[in-house]
Amino acid sequence: VASLEDTEPWIELNWKRDQEISRVVVSFDSDLDHPMESVLMGHPERVMPYCVRRARLLDGDGHVLARLEDNHQTRWVVDLKRKVKTKKLRLECERPSANVPASVFRVRCFA
Repeated sequence: VASLEDTEPWIELNWKRDQEISRVVVSFDSDLDHPMESVLMGHPERVMPYCVRRARLLDGDGHVLARLEDNHQTRWVVDLKRKVKTKKLRLECERPSANVPASVFRVRCFA
């Protein structure tokens, strides 16, 4: 969980040697104990209030590998078109709102 004062939160993964990465899976905090009701019951919120909605994934050279827009899901699966060879990945998240910090549960990388 980022600090509430952090207006541009990010997480960086670093390795000593280059890694070949073809898939990245990010798990966001979608506040599972705050479920959205079904259409029949209604809900005061139109979006998941704690879930990161916008994010970017960058390689060690700062190239944007993927962008996430209008997210409302816990998992973001990034299947890269080609394997990326890098020593570093950076995940930049936008806070869900001014009063809610960005929160990421897990980042998993696969060859």
